[in-house]
Amino acid sequence: MANHIQHSLTTIPKPDLIKEEQRFDEDTVNLQAERILHAMAFPMVLKTALELGVIDMITSVDDGVWLSPSEIALGLPTWPTNPEAPVLLDRMLVLLASHSILKYRTVETGENIGSRKTERVYASEPVCKFFLNRGDGSGSLATLFMVFQSEGCMKTWAHLKDVILEGKDAFSSAHGMRIFEYIGSNEQLAEMFNRAMSEASTLIMKKVLKVYKGFKDVNTLVDVGGGIGTVIGLVTSKYPHIKGINFDLASILVHAPLYKGVEHVSGDMFKEIPKGDAIFMKWILHDWTDEDCVKILKNCWKSLSEKGKVIIVEMVKPVEPKINDVSSNIVLAMDMLMLTQCSGGKERTLSQFETLASDSEEQRFDEDTVSLQAERILHAMAFPMVLKAALELGIIDMITSVDDGVWLSPSEIALGLPTKPTNPDAPVLLDRMLVLLASHSILKYRTVENGENIGSRKTEGVYAAEPVCTFFLNRGDGSGSLATLFMVLQGEVCLKSWAHLKDVILEGKDAFSSAHGMKFFEHIGSNEQFAEMFNRAMSEASRLIMKKVLEVYKGFEDVNTLVDVGGGIGTVIGLVTSKYPHIKGVNFDLASVLVHAPLHRGVEHVSGDMFKEIPKGDAIFMKWILHDWTDENCVKILKNCWKSLSDKGKVIIVEMVKPVEPKINDVSSNIVLAMDMLMLTQSSGGKERTLSQFETLASDSGFLRCEIICHAFSYSVIELHK
Repeated sequence: MANHIQHSLTTIPKPDLIKEEQRFDEDTVNLQAERILHAMAFPMVLKTALELGVIDMITSVDDGVWLSPSEIALGLPTWPTNPEAPVLLDRMLVLLASHSILKYRTVETGENIGSRKTERVYASEPVCKFFLNRGDGSGSLATLFMVFQSEGCMKTWAHLKDVILEGKDAFSSAHGMRIFEYIGSNEQLAEMFNRAMSEASTLIMKKVLKVYKGFKDVNTLVDVGGGIGTVIGLVTSKYPHIKGINFDLASILVHAPLYKGVEHVSGDMFKEIPKGDAIFMKWILHDWTDEDCVKILKNCWKSLSEKGKVIIVEMVKPVEPKINDVSSNIVLAMDMLMLTQCSGGKERTLSQFETLASDSEEQRFDEDTVSLQAERILHAMAFPMVLKAALELGIIDMITSVDDGVWLSPSEIALGLPTKPTNPDAPVLLDRMLVLLASHSILKYRTVENGENIGSRKTEGVYAAEPVCTFFLNRGDGSGSLATLFMVLQGEVCLKSWAHLKDVILEGKDAFSSAHGMKFFEHIGSNEQFAEMFNRAMSEASRLIMKKVLEVYKGFEDVNTLVDVGGGIGTVIGLVTSKYPHIKGVNFDLASVLVHAPLHRGVEHVSGDMFKEIPKGDAIFMKWILHDWTDENCVKILKNCWKSLSDKGKVIIVEMVKPVEPKINDVSSNIVLAMDMLMLTQSSGGKERTLSQFETLASDSGFLRCEIICHAFSYSVIELHK
């Protein structure tokens, strides 16, 4: 198969088309990889903020008023029983601020003016207005965002790979029925979905009515699939001369309120559509296959007057994705949403719309920057879920494995899938996935003339790997990877915990225990399959990080005995002793963990409990340990380290260091604040810390000095000295 791929005639570019091999900054690409790793944190934290009413509260205050986490906690709709609510809220809010959802600044606290004691206060950024639950008819994306982050939608994303391999309907695989059947069978969901459509439609239609003047000459307007009539009601309010017909299924119209100048008519758009001189459809055609769209549009044609028109409001998919472009990100994410939630649905290019029907006019409207930001947030879940499916299918490995200069078409990639697809549409569906990844700079993309049609102007997209792909390979060559850790973080176990983030704030509950009935490390101990995957994820990610640590940190040179506390299966200590063979390595962890540990030259595995006693050495190493625990537990661990060290011994810590003030839209800030939210949901009491918080832990444990020695990607190497 490898030979077939590498020597394909259809994708080897002409010599003058081959780009020079790009040089890249490893640190920059690693930050990109880590931001991808934690992509789930932002939408999950925003979901919790919406559930708690925090965005509404912050936006509702007068201009110039900034709220502290304590004030916000006091105003929560459900009074928190958790005394730590303000502290935990601050950890959430600072992540949202780093993504430009909120503004923040530091002020001296009211009780301590002049004491230099400060706190963060927050105000809303303009994008917040798109996510309010105002109920004033101005529209919102809040409910639609909650629908997209709901359990029903999340379950469906897990079946994206089945769509590619077998042509299955992802929603049916997850729920046993198609999406509109599911909505019809669940009254609570139907109410939420209809409200989401109504509120989002109001928001979009305000802009449509501002920029589109094509309703002026319309007398009778039929809104096909108009739901509860929100859109047609807005149109007839601005153009009262129009007779409006809101056309949808009878089961939908039972919930529809009355609108002046609007008649509700029930029926099936696949059979017949009411007559009018204009027919309007918003977010309808993207739900259906090309064949179904042609049926709908033919019925429109029959129902229109001689000079009638169909007015369509849809996203228009770019023929070639613009890399790191907000508009491309949005429409390609929406296309993936259609692929998983609505069988046969898709976003289309302008030429695809032209093919569907000759009697339609496309009206595209410009959206301002803030609206684009809001829509990108709305579809934030699509990118990590599509990358997860690509990793499950082995696509990243395949594209990266070919020779330099070779670009692969979706058809070639489909042929090389580890599980041969039974779905004849696999290449087409793969292309829809790959183009989203290309828009996020995971893959490179270009169009070439199809090998069978050279000179015919028939083209296809082909793909190659961007440098960041090297961080997500399943090579098994000891070079390390973030792939398995990414799969763990996007897996069902972690996703269930995110749903309980609001309970952490309100009641101080442990999110993981609320989701699974036990704490994170207890779950690992009770689930052998998850434990194996988690240990592998830690080992592979550790290799990647430790390669950089060993490159930049020289503090192992004077160490004779090194104890790795919480060292897992010994990957890290094995890497250290391989580079520094004079070191006697002690890998220290629970007996239940060490049972899986392989032998490493120069390393002794020692079982025990770090809260009781730690083996003696002249240096103690801890990577990703302290961020799992409360301050009190960290002090216990560090005091045991102090006791076990020689007089001039040191503790070497590898952790992220949280910024005191987040940099807005800064990759490093995004990563560490996302990791802090991961700790809040997966590991009760765990958190990322600022340098001053590390200094406090050190002094409370008896250490005289705490300093950052160097940096390895987004991590800091910190030394504590006796």
